[in-house]
Amino acid sequence: MEYISGGELYDYINFGGAFEEDVALFLFKQLLEGLNHIHKRGIVHLDLKPDNIFVDGVLDLASSQSWIKIGDLGLSEYVGWPFNEAIQRRKGTPGY
Repeated sequence: MEYISGGELYDYINFGGAFEEDVALFLFKQLLEGLNHIHKRGIVHLDLKPDNIFVDGVLDLASSQSWIKIGDLGLSEYVGWPFNEAIQRRKGTPGY
């Protein structure tokens, strides 16, 4: 198991408020790349929320040393690629 020193993205949002646009774009690009990676392998997360996105290091756009990682794939499912049907089951955390 890998240690992620920066904690959850939820904590950054909860204590720091909204991100500046450039920081949000930087993180969102990484999130999309991560989702693309698992989707190409036929896996859907089904519980994606800020609590399950982790920051590796200190969140610092200027140094480009901050990377996010998608975690907690406990509810994820293998559906194959390309996705050929909608997932009919409800999973995840209510409220998200």
